[in-house]
Amino acid sequence: MELADTDMATQGDPMSPLQWTSKSLENIRAALEKAGFSASAPVISAILKRSDCSMQANCKRFEGSTAAERDSQFKYISAYAKSALERHEPLISVDGKKKENAGLFKNGGKECSKAGCPIQANAYDFMDKKPGKAAPCGIYEADGGEGALADCGADHDAAEFAVYSIEQWRLKMGVQKYPRAHELIIACGGGGNGSRVRLFKHCLQAFSNKIEFKITVLHFPPGTSKRNAMEHRLFSAISMNWRGRPLTSLEVIASLIANAASKSGLAAAAMLDTNAYETKIKISGKDFEKINLTRHAVNPNLNYTISPSN
Repeated sequence: MELADTDMATQGDPMSPLQWTSKSLENIRAALEKAGFSASAPVISAILKRSDCSMQANCKRFEGSTAAERDSQFKYISAYAKSALERHEPLISVDGKKKENAGLFKNGGKECSKAGCPIQANAYDFMDKKPGKAAPCGIYEADGGEGALADCGADHDAAEFAVYSIEQWRLKMGVQKYPRAHELIIACGGGGNGSRVRLFKHCLQAFSNKIEFKITVLHFPPGTSKRNAMEHRLFSAISMNWRGRPLTSLEVIASLIANAASKSGLAAAAMLDTNAYETKIKISGKDFEKINLTRHAVNPNLNYTISPSN
């Protein structure tokens, strides 16, 4: 039997005879009645249960087309990371968290409080220009020490912001932990620190000149940002810590990030960045050629080393 008007409520492989509907019990009952059949909602529910059917939420699974260098890149990152840790060179993961509107907005999740006294938030999520937005940039140490720094305050994911965050991590944590470092290894994904962003490389060159040692960058393959340990170690702890709380200001956001913790021993720190970063900065071909960049033999478009040019 085919129910009427189920095109928009049908799920499953369109080429397969096995499909199912996501309509509610009442809608199914009405459709059956329209087709000349009578069944109550409890009866329909029992039939669906016997057929092992239930309400299912969407499940994130597919990562899009697979890049040709995906497997080889993950193997290369793993091998290079292992070598860096054995040499006790700093290995960090860099990525940007999704933008957050600062203000009295409802935040998902629940928090224990007196019954009947929930935190009051705005009915609408229209952005308030005064507190603005925060696009936190996370720096996560991959040596098992669970050290992390989140720099927040910038309203967009800029390459300059990412490199400034890396520099702040080194000043606040890296120098003390790796006083004899000869190389900084950075694993990162897309956005402002993507493999095709010239400005990111340009800013790293200036940073390499300042610290006077080389910087090796290993990019995750396209469409695999969820594989970054940052997502599961730092960003998840931050989201858990501020669930159910309105992010009323940039200061509140920074404070909640700094107090994020996990059972694995995460020790997070946070800073509020008040710098202004321009958008749409272009690096000319002439300026790009001045970067002292050496591409690796394996996936040269994703792996490269920038050495001091002075």
